[in-house]
Amino acid sequence: MFNSFRSRNILELHDPERATALLEPNSLKFLEPFIGRDCTADQVAGEMAISLNTLLYQIKRLLKLGFLEITQEIPRRGRSIKRYRAVAEIFFIPFDATHFAMPADMLLHEFEPLYKKFLEHFLQAAMQMVNLQTAKEIGISVSQNEDGRLVVRHGPHPLKPIDLNPLEPTAPAILSLWEDQLRLDFTDAKAFQLELFELLERYKSKDGSGSYIAHIALAPT
Repeated sequence: MFNSFRSRNILELHDPERATALLEPNSLKFLEPFIGRDCTADQVAGEMAISLNTLLYQIKRLLKLGFLEITQEIPRRGRSIKRYRAVAEIFFIPFDATHFAMPADMLLHEFEPLYKKFLEHFLQAAMQMVNLQTAKEIGISVSQNEDGRLVVRHGPHPLKPIDLNPLEPTAPAILSLWEDQLRLDFTDAKAFQLELFELLERYKSKDGSGSYIAHIALAPT
């Protein structure tokens, strides 16, 4: 489940400026081809299908930041051939070198793009399922449930109920369930945890024609 780092060299970044620079999209994009191998700029430019000048600019920047190093310089007539390699296979940024106020903020930042992607695709499929044409046809309802508790629900207007079961065979394969009153003994919670994990692993081995994003969560409150 977890990777072993024992045989891989690690660089810790305690400088907030370098840490921020590493996490920039261009830094990650252009550093990736050099992690764990020595490459020439020509080789990587060809693999990335970009101009050599564009790559050389990024290489110069990564060298200055200390994320890349020159491992070999082969003399030749004109400009020598240089081979580059990332200075580490793992870059670790301690929490105190990040700009986040709390560790939870760091995790939210990491998972926000995935969760946004899930919500976009979920909403698109749900609107097709209930034959809604635009997002203006949905909203937020605040009302009491059977237990008298106020609940917030997202969906169509209360006076326009839609009687459609998403579990029907012909409905889109979507599901988003939250339960904040789940009462479990520790043994049952661990069994639930294991079943959810094994279920996801079983379906990850499939090789079907559709593409889906899944999120399974469970936490003690």
